[in-house]
Amino acid sequence: MSTASPMLFLCAGFVLTGIVNTVLGPVLPWLTLRWGLSDAAAGSLFTIQFAGGLTGGMLSGAIAARVGERRTLSSGCVLMAIGMVGLASGGREIGSLSVAVAGLGLGFVIPTTNLMSARLTPHRAAAALGAVNLCWGLGAAIWPLIVATFLDRAGIRAALLAVALVLVVMAGLFSVADFPVDERGRSNEGTGATRRGALGRLALFGACIALYSGIEAAFGGWVTEYARRLHVPGPGGNRWEVAASAFWGGLTVGRGLVAVALARRFETVSLFTGVGVLGIGLTAALSVSSVEAVIVAGAACGLALAPIFPVTVAALARDFPIRQAGPMIAMGSVGSGVLPLAVGAISARTGSLTTGLASLVIATALLGALQWRRSRYQSRF
Repeated sequence: MSTASPMLFLCAGFVLTGIVNTVLGPVLPWLTLRWGLSDAAAGSLFTIQFAGGLTGGMLSGAIAARVGERRTLSSGCVLMAIGMVGLASGGREIGSLSVAVAGLGLGFVIPTTNLMSARLTPHRAAAALGAVNLCWGLGAAIWPLIVATFLDRAGIRAALLAVALVLVVMAGLFSVADFPVDERGRSNEGTGATRRGALGRLALFGACIALYSGIEAAFGGWVTEYARRLHVPGPGGNRWEVAASAFWGGLTVGRGLVAVALARRFETVSLFTGVGVLGIGLTAALSVSSVEAVIVAGAACGLALAPIFPVTVAALARDFPIRQAGPMIAMGSVGSGVLPLAVGAISARTGSLTTGLASLVIATALLGALQWRRSRYQSRF
């Protein structure tokens, strides 16, 4: 089987992963009304999801080593399907548990897919990671549109059940797939970081991935609700619903550019340019008073975020063995669980979602500082 075939499987699976990873944002208004949630309680759903993701991510390397990557991916899809069914059908308690189960499935799939992509194409790791994460962004971008389509027809519950069905099909495809992995990725186990004594830099990678993932999840998860609160009833009254699609769409376009145009020598420049533009975009989104302006600023934020994760993970995969790199990718679940919760908690405390989202500007500045430290640390080895 050619490298292209397993990459197609990984890309298809990551479209669904993008949907499940961002499932809460577009349906948050529905869940808030259905379960009577405060902003703080709604924010806790993100924490529940990504706590499951962290658990699954920390276990994924050991599980893949024991049963193989394809079974790990297949099991992850089954868990995500179960989570979607429970979220669609259950009350608050069952729904919250289902969010955790879906998160566990995400933890199985996300680190495994990213590291397999880098290992399948070791000389084009950043481009390969850009490609699969482009597909993740595609899933994230189309999910709000699916919700908007189902909203006035079959309903959001039907949309969640439809996603669950497709995930079951994907689980079956993964169970019979063949993934010929570059053997050098396996032979390097136990070397690299241990030999160099670069555990401090490994921790910096984990912190950068956690902060990045938290900013992405928090803004992507709350931007729909933020735009809804700015909405003034009138013609075009549903435009607030596409705010998340604009953000994830910008991320998707940016990931496409990374996949086809980012040379390794430009990786660092693209990363820091993205951090700078992200800070400007977040500030703009919180300074405007119209839904249309939020949509534009959100798209700019998505575009700015696009190179940060692939460049960081490509550097991680080049310098550290899989058993160490996997848990660092799973650290993304920490940020994804903490920052959306923090936004909701600050909003509930201050009575202002704008103030809650302003915490992401501070997080972006910290991300830039940590990435700078990581890049300087790297130059020593």
